[in-house]
Amino acid sequence: MLVEFFHKELALATDCFRRGDNLRKGLTILGILFIILTMFGEFILPNLLASTLQKHLSERLATHDVVVNLSSAPNFMTAAGHVDHLRVIAHSAKLGEIYVDELLAEGEGVRVDIPRLVSDGVLEIRSTDQLALRGIVTELNLKELISRRVEKLENVQVKITPEAVLVTANIKVFGRMADAEMTGVVLEDSGALYFRMTKLQVKNVFPGKLSLDNFFGDIQIVKPDKLPLGAKFEQVEMQDGKVMISAGRKSPMVTEQNEEL
Repeated sequence: MLVEFFHKELALATDCFRRGDNLRKGLTILGILFIILTMFGEFILPNLLASTLQKHLSERLATHDVVVNLSSAPNFMTAAGHVDHLRVIAHSAKLGEIYVDELLAEGEGVRVDIPRLVSDGVLEIRSTDQLALRGIVTELNLKELISRRVEKLENVQVKITPEAVLVTANIKVFGRMADAEMTGVVLEDSGALYFRMTKLQVKNVFPGKLSLDNFFGDIQIVKPDKLPLGAKFEQVEMQDGKVMISAGRKSPMVTEQNEEL
């Protein structure tokens, strides 16, 4: 609709110049077109792109709490997909199998395929000068994951320290409830994120303690190459009460399609 309006007004102004009459009217029309195009490029397009990115990432991360800020100099460069600065912050965002308390993405020199994003709903980042992704996994986030993925456990409690993840729970063994103490770590392995159990002890079922190291195996949290915006894991650090995840973008092009949302 807007493009058709521009074409009609431009044709009218051109016709006025060709006839040599009403020069003032032709100049007025061109002036109005210039003002409209300037406002469209400086204000409307950046907001439209930010809104489209927000909708895409909201679906991708399964959260409505997503804020997207982007800027370019001049702003109309966003029409060509050139974004100088990009900042995305999301809360209660889903990364693979886990919800993270906070997810922050910051990028510079980002090149987005605008036609594919608007028309096909496909986010294709052609290139980026710099892109950093940081996520915070809390004890509550990890508790929810372990409770959901390990059905044998009940009343799960999680404590995260720089050395290990400590899990206490109840487990049914031979028809009776027992106390379980589990130790593990959150780590990156071959491009994927895992919770890896290193020790499991079960009490109050036999005399003494029953050790079942790695009984449940690894819990895969995020599959390889499934981080948003084409980022890849760089560092996973356990701290008191949380796990800090750092990732970055190095590949030249990544496409995220709707079926992966």
